[in-house]
Amino acid sequence: MPEPIDTTRITARQRWARHWIRAHLVTAAAAGLLIAGPTSLTEIAVIPPAVIFLLFSPWTFHLWRDAWRRPVLVLLLAFAAWLAIGLVYSPNRDLGVEEFGNLRFFLVVLLLIPAFHLPSPGRGAADDAPLPGPGRSLTVAAVALGFLAGNVVQALNAWALLGNGPESLDFGRLADRISGWWDSAVAGTVLTAALGLHLPAALMGRGRARLVALGGSSVTLVALVATGSRGGWAASAALLLLTFAVGGFRALRSGRGRAAFFASLATFLIVLGGTAFALRAQIGERIGRAHEQLTAAAEGHYDSVDGARLAMKKAALEAFLRHPIMGVGTGGFSAWAREHTGFTDEIHDHAHDTLLHAAASNGLVGVVLLIAIAAAALLQAWAWARPRGLGTYAAGPLFALLGLIFTTPFDTLYVSGNAAAVTGMIVALCAHPPPRQGEPDDAREG
Repeated sequence: MPEPIDTTRITARQRWARHWIRAHLVTAAAAGLLIAGPTSLTEIAVIPPAVIFLLFSPWTFHLWRDAWRRPVLVLLLAFAAWLAIGLVYSPNRDLGVEEFGNLRFFLVVLLLIPAFHLPSPGRGAADDAPLPGPGRSLTVAAVALGFLAGNVVQALNAWALLGNGPESLDFGRLADRISGWWDSAVAGTVLTAALGLHLPAALMGRGRARLVALGGSSVTLVALVATGSRGGWAASAALLLLTFAVGGFRALRSGRGRAAFFASLATFLIVLGGTAFALRAQIGERIGRAHEQLTAAAEGHYDSVDGARLAMKKAALEAFLRHPIMGVGTGGFSAWAREHTGFTDEIHDHAHDTLLHAAASNGLVGVVLLIAIAAAALLQAWAWARPRGLGTYAAGPLFALLGLIFTTPFDTLYVSGNAAAVTGMIVALCAHPPPRQGEPDDAREG
């Protein structure tokens, strides 16, 4: 005869499980909220989930152990190992260590696994839970709120630069580079990711979610134009065209949501037109300056911002052609370029181009690993979006990652401060597919 079940013990176990599951959810949301903040906040964003991850790893071991068999995490580990090897022959090892250290922002790919795959804290530890709880959705919402907080700071920045606001809010920006607490050069990258997070629900969603996403997208578009980031403008334009094409095809094919899609499209055009008109002087100055500097660079004069960008691309390409397999070493691009190319003042610490910088520093192997990471993350993001629908925020990280991919010719995503932090979080939201129905191992207590 079996022994009677001790219901008191089960209840205590369930209560304990709820506490540590809730801790994972709260710290994941906190990391999402802080990751798009100023540098001082992004530096501490990964600490709370790291602490909770380590404290409760005995109970979540089965989740993150399984993650090592997932392609994104394995490829990230391989990329980190290759960068570490590149330190051995780097001509600037100190800068290489700093560049390697920026991979810490990608730790969230591992740290947030329990938050994304544990059941809701309302379920008991003994309950069947074939699908994950709200961790990923909660983190997506927190990231979106973090971006919106940055937009509020941009509005205060605009007040200081264009109105009569206090000087403490100008953040040292120019009137045509209203970027708030983000560096002006990085703001376009960050806000392209923010736009991608909202776009699918705004163009292909329904009901309240579509209205919320439409509002978020509109705010992001205004903020993006205000940054004066021409790279961000180009990347976001590509993302908008891609999303318009996908949304338009779906609306015309099914017939459902056609009116909502065209209403959203009209809203975007009105927002963009109104913002462009209001900031026409700043936009005109940015475009005119780009034309002048690129024309001068074509004549061999690289002593300007845009001229320097072209000089760095040329130098990175030359470094890759001379050292195609292994590159010149992690962190060694700037030192090598100044010594071997004739460019001196034009060269920055990184090439402001993700693939070219990887090619110059770590050769073809580094480039292949980066492309493989992006491809694997896109496939895993599609696994989240497909069952829930492209018109939901479940598809937001997929489009945010596409937006980041479009920014790669203008920024070095794994090196450049805030861009690396945001990229790490978006990759984490994409990296691990949801458990399929009937796979309870990813959703039960270990």
